[in-house]
Amino acid sequence: MENQPVPWNLKDVLLTFIYTAALCVVIIFWSLLIVGGALVLWQHVTGETGGSVREALRGVHDAYFILVFYAALYLAFRHRIVRRYNIDVRRVFFASSAPLKDVWAGVRAYLAFAVGLVCLVLLLFLAAGLLDVFLGTRSTEGVEVYFIASHLEQTEVKPVAQHAVGVVLILVLGPFFEEVLFRGCLYRALRRRFAFWPAALLASLGFAAVHGYFFLFPYVFVLGLVLTILYERRGNLVAPLTFHILNNGVVVALFFLSIK
Repeated sequence: MENQPVPWNLKDVLLTFIYTAALCVVIIFWSLLIVGGALVLWQHVTGETGGSVREALRGVHDAYFILVFYAALYLAFRHRIVRRYNIDVRRVFFASSAPLKDVWAGVRAYLAFAVGLVCLVLLLFLAAGLLDVFLGTRSTEGVEVYFIASHLEQTEVKPVAQHAVGVVLILVLGPFFEEVLFRGCLYRALRRRFAFWPAALLASLGFAAVHGYFFLFPYVFVLGLVLTILYERRGNLVAPLTFHILNNGVVVALFFLSIK
Protein backbone atom coordinates (compact mmCIF):
# COMPACT_ATOMS: atom_id res chain seq x y z
CA MET A 1 0.00 0.00 0.00
CA GLU A 2 1.28 3.42 -0.85
CA ASN A 3 1.97 5.34 2.33
CA GLN A 4 -0.53 8.09 1.56
CA PRO A 5 -0.95 10.64 4.36
CA VAL A 6 -4.33 10.77 6.09
CA PRO A 7 -5.90 13.90 7.59
CA TRP A 8 -6.48 12.43 11.03
CA ASN A 9 -3.73 11.77 13.56
CA LEU A 10 -3.07 9.59 16.59
CA LYS A 11 -4.76 12.10 18.88
CA ASP A 12 -8.00 11.78 16.90
CA VAL A 13 -7.95 7.99 17.23
CA LEU A 14 -7.22 8.08 20.97
CA LEU A 15 -10.00 10.60 21.52
CA THR A 16 -12.34 8.31 19.57
CA PHE A 17 -11.57 5.59 22.12
CA ILE A 18 -12.11 7.99 25.02
CA TYR A 19 -15.41 9.29 23.61
CA THR A 20 -16.54 5.70 23.06
CA ALA A 21 -15.82 4.75 26.67
CA ALA A 22 -17.59 7.86 27.98
CA LEU A 23 -20.66 7.26 25.82
CA CYS A 24 -20.81 3.62 26.92
CA VAL A 25 -20.82 4.66 30.57
CA VAL A 26 -23.59 7.21 29.98
CA ILE A 27 -25.79 4.93 27.87
CA ILE A 28 -25.41 1.91 30.16
CA PHE A 29 -26.03 4.03 33.28
CA TRP A 30 -29.29 5.43 31.95
CA SER A 31 -30.32 2.04 30.57
CA LEU A 32 -29.85 0.39 33.95
CA LEU A 33 -31.65 3.26 35.65
CA ILE A 34 -34.64 3.02 33.31
CA VAL A 35 -34.83 -0.77 33.42
CA GLY A 36 -34.41 -0.82 37.19
CA GLY A 37 -37.14 1.80 37.60
CA ALA A 38 -39.42 -0.17 35.31
CA LEU A 39 -38.91 -3.34 37.34
CA VAL A 40 -39.66 -1.52 40.60
CA LEU A 41 -42.80 -0.02 39.05
CA TRP A 42 -43.83 -3.46 37.72
CA GLN A 43 -43.42 -4.97 41.19
CA HIS A 44 -45.38 -2.13 42.79
CA VAL A 45 -48.29 -2.32 40.32
CA THR A 46 -48.60 -6.10 39.92
CA GLY A 47 -47.18 -7.32 43.19
CA GLU A 48 -44.90 -9.71 41.29
CA THR A 49 -41.15 -9.87 41.71
CA GLY A 50 -40.44 -9.51 38.00
CA GLY A 51 -38.36 -12.67 38.01
CA SER A 52 -39.37 -13.66 34.48
CA VAL A 53 -38.44 -10.22 33.18
CA ARG A 54 -35.07 -10.37 34.94
CA GLU A 55 -34.43 -13.80 33.47
CA ALA A 56 -35.21 -12.54 29.96
CA LEU A 57 -32.94 -9.53 30.43
CA ARG A 58 -30.16 -11.72 31.78
CA GLY A 59 -30.23 -13.72 28.56
CA VAL A 60 -29.63 -10.72 26.30
CA HIS A 61 -27.57 -8.34 28.42
CA ASP A 62 -24.20 -9.46 26.97
CA ALA A 63 -25.34 -8.83 23.41
CA TYR A 64 -26.88 -5.52 24.54
CA PHE A 65 -23.62 -4.28 26.08
CA ILE A 66 -21.70 -5.15 22.91
CA LEU A 67 -24.36 -3.39 20.83
CA VAL A 68 -24.02 -0.31 23.06
CA PHE A 69 -20.25 -0.39 22.60
CA TYR A 70 -20.48 -0.45 18.81
CA ALA A 71 -23.19 2.24 18.80
CA ALA A 72 -20.97 4.44 20.97
CA LEU A 73 -17.98 3.67 18.75
CA TYR A 74 -19.96 4.65 15.67
CA LEU A 75 -21.03 7.97 17.20
CA ALA A 76 -17.50 8.78 18.40
CA PHE A 77 -15.92 7.80 15.08
CA ARG A 78 -18.48 9.81 13.13
CA HIS A 79 -17.97 12.87 15.33
CA ARG A 80 -14.19 12.84 15.71
CA ILE A 81 -13.03 11.61 12.28
CA VAL A 82 -15.79 11.36 9.66
CA ARG A 83 -17.39 14.78 10.16
CA ARG A 84 -14.24 16.54 11.31
CA TYR A 85 -12.34 15.62 8.13
CA ASN A 86 -15.31 15.07 5.79
CA ILE A 87 -14.37 11.43 5.24
CA ASP A 88 -16.15 9.17 2.77
CA VAL A 89 -15.78 5.85 4.62
CA ARG A 90 -16.45 3.70 1.56
CA ARG A 91 -13.97 5.54 -0.64
CA VAL A 92 -11.22 5.97 1.97
CA PHE A 93 -11.29 2.48 3.50
CA PHE A 94 -12.94 0.11 1.03
CA ALA A 95 -12.26 1.49 -2.46
CA SER A 96 -10.97 -1.34 -4.63
CA SER A 97 -10.34 -1.74 -8.34
CA ALA A 98 -10.80 -5.51 -8.01
CA PRO A 99 -13.05 -6.27 -4.99
CA LEU A 100 -13.46 -9.96 -5.83
CA LYS A 101 -9.69 -10.38 -5.93
CA ASP A 102 -9.45 -8.67 -2.55
CA VAL A 103 -12.12 -10.97 -1.11
CA TRP A 104 -10.28 -14.00 -2.48
CA ALA A 105 -7.02 -12.65 -1.05
CA GLY A 106 -8.70 -12.51 2.36
CA VAL A 107 -9.95 -16.09 2.00
CA ARG A 108 -6.55 -17.40 0.91
CA ALA A 109 -4.81 -15.54 3.73
CA TYR A 110 -7.19 -16.98 6.31
CA LEU A 111 -6.78 -20.53 5.02
CA ALA A 112 -2.99 -20.14 5.18
CA PHE A 113 -3.28 -18.68 8.68
CA ALA A 114 -5.50 -21.55 9.86
CA VAL A 115 -3.17 -24.19 8.45
CA GLY A 116 -0.17 -22.44 10.02
CA LEU A 117 -1.96 -22.26 13.36
CA VAL A 118 -2.76 -25.98 13.33
CA CYS A 119 0.84 -26.80 12.42
CA LEU A 120 2.11 -24.55 15.23
CA VAL A 121 -0.12 -26.28 17.80
CA LEU A 122 1.06 -29.72 16.63
CA LEU A 123 4.71 -28.63 16.81
CA LEU A 124 4.12 -27.22 20.29
CA PHE A 125 2.74 -30.53 21.53
CA LEU A 126 5.55 -32.42 19.79
CA ALA A 127 8.21 -30.22 21.42
CA ALA A 128 6.51 -30.57 24.81
CA GLY A 129 6.38 -34.36 24.39
CA LEU A 130 10.09 -34.52 23.55
CA LEU A 131 10.95 -32.44 26.60
CA ASP A 132 8.88 -34.80 28.75
CA VAL A 133 10.64 -37.87 27.35
CA PHE A 134 14.25 -36.67 27.39
CA LEU A 135 14.26 -34.21 30.28
CA GLY A 136 11.48 -35.58 32.44
CA THR A 137 9.52 -32.31 32.41
CA ARG A 138 5.73 -31.91 32.51
CA SER A 139 5.61 -29.64 29.48
CA THR A 140 2.69 -31.45 27.81
CA GLU A 141 0.58 -30.95 30.91
CA GLY A 142 1.45 -27.25 30.91
CA VAL A 143 0.48 -26.88 27.25
CA GLU A 144 -2.82 -28.65 27.91
CA VAL A 145 -3.57 -26.37 30.85
CA TYR A 146 -2.85 -23.31 28.69
CA PHE A 147 -5.28 -24.44 26.00
CA ILE A 148 -7.95 -25.29 28.56
CA ALA A 149 -7.56 -21.83 30.10
CA SER A 150 -7.74 -20.26 26.64
CA HIS A 151 -10.92 -22.18 25.90
CA LEU A 152 -12.50 -21.08 29.18
CA GLU A 153 -11.52 -17.49 28.42
CA GLN A 154 -13.26 -17.76 25.06
CA THR A 155 -16.53 -18.89 26.67
CA GLU A 156 -17.57 -15.23 26.82
CA VAL A 157 -18.76 -15.84 23.26
CA LYS A 158 -21.35 -18.29 24.58
CA PRO A 159 -24.07 -15.93 25.92
CA VAL A 160 -23.69 -13.60 22.93
CA ALA A 161 -23.70 -16.28 20.22
CA GLN A 162 -26.91 -17.80 21.57
CA HIS A 163 -28.91 -14.93 20.06
CA ALA A 164 -29.31 -13.95 16.40
CA VAL A 165 -28.41 -10.35 17.25
CA GLY A 166 -25.26 -11.57 18.99
CA VAL A 167 -24.21 -13.61 15.96
CA VAL A 168 -24.65 -10.54 13.74
CA LEU A 169 -22.54 -8.51 16.17
CA ILE A 170 -19.75 -11.10 16.13
CA LEU A 171 -19.80 -11.80 12.38
CA VAL A 172 -20.56 -8.37 10.89
CA LEU A 173 -20.43 -5.33 13.17
CA GLY A 174 -17.42 -6.48 15.17
CA PRO A 175 -15.12 -7.13 12.21
CA PHE A 176 -16.32 -4.00 10.37
CA PHE A 177 -15.76 -1.54 13.22
CA GLU A 178 -12.52 -3.17 14.37
CA GLU A 179 -11.03 -3.09 10.88
CA VAL A 180 -12.03 0.52 10.29
CA LEU A 181 -10.74 1.63 13.68
CA PHE A 182 -7.56 -0.42 14.13
CA ARG A 183 -6.32 -0.94 10.59
CA GLY A 184 -7.99 1.97 8.82
CA CYS A 185 -7.58 4.67 11.49
CA LEU A 186 -5.03 3.67 14.14
CA TYR A 187 -2.54 1.95 11.85
CA ARG A 188 -2.68 4.69 9.21
CA ALA A 189 -2.26 7.37 11.88
CA LEU A 190 0.80 5.53 13.18
CA ARG A 191 2.17 5.24 9.64
CA ARG A 192 2.32 9.01 9.50
CA ARG A 193 5.08 8.86 12.12
CA PHE A 194 6.65 5.40 11.91
CA ALA A 195 7.86 2.81 9.41
CA PHE A 196 5.74 -0.23 8.67
CA TRP A 197 6.87 -2.62 11.41
CA PRO A 198 6.73 -0.23 14.38
CA ALA A 199 3.31 1.01 13.22
CA ALA A 200 2.02 -2.54 12.62
CA LEU A 201 3.27 -3.81 15.98
CA LEU A 202 1.79 -0.88 17.91
CA ALA A 203 -1.57 -1.14 16.13
CA SER A 204 -1.67 -4.91 16.75
CA LEU A 205 -0.75 -4.37 20.40
CA GLY A 206 -3.67 -1.96 20.78
CA PHE A 207 -5.96 -4.40 18.98
CA ALA A 208 -5.02 -7.23 21.35
CA ALA A 209 -5.19 -5.04 24.47
CA VAL A 210 -8.71 -3.78 23.73
CA HIS A 211 -10.01 -7.37 23.52
CA GLY A 212 -9.07 -7.82 27.17
CA TYR A 213 -7.76 -11.38 26.95
CA PHE A 214 -4.87 -12.81 28.95
CA PHE A 215 -4.27 -16.35 27.69
CA LEU A 216 -5.51 -15.48 24.20
CA PHE A 217 -3.50 -12.24 24.03
CA PRO A 218 -0.70 -13.76 21.86
CA TYR A 219 -3.24 -15.17 19.41
CA VAL A 220 -5.15 -11.88 19.09
CA PHE A 221 -1.88 -9.96 18.73
CA VAL A 222 -0.68 -12.21 15.89
CA LEU A 223 -4.14 -12.04 14.32
CA GLY A 224 -3.97 -8.23 14.37
CA LEU A 225 -0.49 -8.30 12.87
CA VAL A 226 -1.58 -10.58 10.02
CA LEU A 227 -4.58 -8.34 9.32
CA THR A 228 -2.31 -5.29 9.25
CA ILE A 229 0.11 -6.95 6.82
CA LEU A 230 -2.84 -7.89 4.62
CA TYR A 231 -4.10 -4.30 4.70
CA GLU A 232 -0.66 -2.97 3.82
CA ARG A 233 -0.39 -5.31 0.84
CA ARG A 234 -3.92 -4.87 -0.56
CA GLY A 235 -4.34 -1.15 0.11
CA ASN A 236 -7.94 -1.40 1.36
CA LEU A 237 -9.96 -3.11 4.08
CA VAL A 238 -11.83 -5.59 1.87
CA ALA A 239 -9.30 -8.41 2.33
CA PRO A 240 -8.75 -7.88 6.09
CA LEU A 241 -12.51 -7.64 6.64
CA THR A 242 -13.06 -10.92 4.77
CA PHE A 243 -10.32 -12.57 6.84
CA HIS A 244 -11.78 -11.18 10.09
CA ILE A 245 -15.32 -12.37 9.28
CA LEU A 246 -14.04 -15.88 8.49
CA ASN A 247 -12.06 -15.98 11.74
CA ASN A 248 -15.06 -14.94 13.84
CA GLY A 249 -17.30 -17.31 11.89
CA VAL A 250 -15.04 -20.24 12.77
CA VAL A 251 -15.11 -19.19 16.45
CA VAL A 252 -18.93 -19.15 16.45
CA ALA A 253 -19.08 -22.48 14.56
CA LEU A 254 -16.72 -24.13 17.05
CA PHE A 255 -18.87 -22.82 19.90
CA PHE A 256 -22.01 -24.39 18.46
CA LEU A 257 -20.19 -27.66 17.78
CA SER A 258 -18.88 -27.74 21.37
CA ILE A 259 -22.37 -27.56 22.90
CA LYS A 260 -23.81 -30.42 20.84
